Amino acid sequence: MKRKPWKEFEQAVEKFIAALDPKAKVTGDVRTPDSETGRPRQRDVWVETKVLGHFALKILISCKRWKRRLSQGDLDAFRGELISSNCQLGVLYSYSGFSKPAVEKAKKLGICCCRLYENQSADIPESIFLRAYCFCPVFSIALGGEPAESWNLKTWNDLFSMTLEKRNNAPVIDYLDNEFRANQDKYSKPPAGSLFPQAWSQETVIKDAEGNILKIIVQGAWKVYEGKLNAYLLKGSYSFTNKDFVGRQALPFVDLRGPTPGEGWELVDHPPPGISGPTAVMILFGGSIKDNLVKEMGLKSISTPM
Repeated sequence: MKRKPWKEFEQAVEKFIAALDPKAKVTGDVRTPDSETGRPRQRDVWVETKVLGHFALKILISCKRWKRRLSQGDLDAFRGELISSNCQLGVLYSYSGFSKPAVEKAKKLGICCCRLYENQSADIPESIFLRAYCFCPVFSIALGGEPAESWNLKTWNDLFSMTLEKRNNAPVIDYLDNEFRANQDKYSKPPAGSLFPQAWSQETVIKDAEGNILKIIVQGAWKVYEGKLNAYLLKGSYSFTNKDFVGRQALPFVDLRGPTPGEGWELVDHPPPGISGPTAVMILFGGSIKDNLVKEMGLKSISTPM
């Protein structure tokens, strides 16, 4: 059977729209009455759905698998088809995109001009690219004052191996590890109005049998990496009129085993202020905090600063 690219394009649009709203009734290559003549007319994709689950909405989607971009004249033709269909919303999917005047006209008419992307490099406006930031945890530990001589602490391992009676005789290192993970999980969730995790600090006080106390200050922060987005691949639908993208994007590769996210990521001081538009934020929790503390600090003198 001879391949029909125009038919494949219509079917791809139909499947994509159906996946967006499983509750909607999406039908391809259907015939509905012309509002003026009553005669059946072919429609590429016909959608019946409900806004907010209550208000009925009919959408007419026309699919153009042409080698050229759609023009203002094509918008005029589709407007006539939309009026005759008795639909509340019209959507045009163009395989080759739209001319700038066509998009401007579509905005005035309330028509959505869209393109379907399937594993191909994007030729759409730069604003569609997601900013991507990867946050990797870093920590520091310090003492809030000198330990009493009776503690006999020479290295950090001496402190880490001490047991805490009130914590079922668990070693200090296990307690610090649990506290760090709890705070890391808590502060990795951005506060209201922010996209990014917070730094944090916690003071832990331990006491010996003679009543001597020792403060341990643990601080958590984040190394920030920015993704280089030049190689984004898109799979989904972009609306030129609304500047919205719906679908999947191939994020930069993330190395989950290394000390950094890998190639394609650049270490920055912090994300730039005033970020607007779609932004992807990834949090990496790599390695064992307990193992890292022992490895980095264990043999160091207890008085050695970080």
